[in-house]
This record gives sequence, structure tokens and C-alpha cells, in this order.
Amino acid sequence: MKEILMRSSKKEFLEICKNKHILFDANVFIFGFGHYKEFEELCNFLIQAKCVLACFSLVEFEFLRTAHEPKNKEKRENLLKEFREISFIVDDARDDMIKIANAYTARRITGASAVDCCIATLLKKHNQQVILATLNHKDFPTFLFDRIFIYPIDTDKDIFTLAFYRFNVEKAKKIKIM
Repeated sequence: MKEILMRSSKKEFLEICKNKHILFDANVFIFGFGHYKEFEELCNFLIQAKCVLACFSLVEFEFLRTAHEPKNKEKRENLLKEFREISFIVDDARDDMIKIANAYTARRITGASAVDCCIATLLKKHNQQVILATLNHKDFPTFLFDRIFIYPIDTDKDIFTLAFYRFNVEKAKKIKIM
């Protein structure tokens, strides 16, 4: 299989992600909840590229856990309805999660949560079908992932850098995760 460029052009990215699941990290949902117009533009960009927008239960948990007011919770749940659920069983992934966490620790990368290790494991398991969209780049380092596209988001007050990551099997083999 041809090695994917570290960062691809928009055209290359659209070809790479065509018919793939784009897994949104919780921080992307949190961003989208506060910046609906920009979030909608991102989703439309991905849908036009024939991507499947996806999430999984632990990401949903991270997004919903602070929604203690009924109206807020309902709005957040409505936002999630447009995303396809990817099933993920933590017990089946335990060993891979530990290997990934150990690889992070060996490289002095701190702060990656259990959910981040679950996401990394899910990307490993489905490396040909799932691509991660996140605003949190330190939790998905390039010693294990390819950052395949950077999508800038310009709001009235800030510029956000969303990136798309794919698990790299060859890199994982080199560091003995596979």
C-alpha cells in the first residue's frame, strides 16, 4: 500500500476520505455547539466528499457530561443524532489501549486520557475505514498517526486548526504496537 503523505492537498484528502467514517473527537462537538455555522460548514464539506460522520459512546459521554440543564442536554443530543454510531467494546480493546498508553508514556507524552487511548485503538482496529477529526493535536502524535489534512476554521474571534488523523500501521509496527 502506498504511504500517505503527512499532509495532503484538499483534493488528495477528499479522495482519501471518500466513503470513510470521519470520527469526531469530543472537542469538535464542543466547538460545534458554540460555533454552529462553522460546524455546519465542516459537516457539509465532509458530506459532499461522501464521508460518513461518526462518533462513539465515550465521545458522546465526554460531550454530554456537562449538559446538566435539560434544554442544553436536548440540544446536544439533537446535534449527535446526525452522526453514525461506531460500536466499540472497551474490554476487547484493553490490551491495545495499554500498549498505546505505554508508547505515549515512553515518549513523555502526558495528558492522553483513557478516551483518547480508546480512540487510538478504534483507529488502529479500523485503520482503513476510520479517520479522526480533532482540535486536540497533542493526543494524536505523529509517531503513531499520519496527520493527513489540516482544516482551518476562521471565526469572528479566533482561528481554529482542525486536523484529520489516520492510524499508521507501519509506524505502529516499528514501535511494536502491532
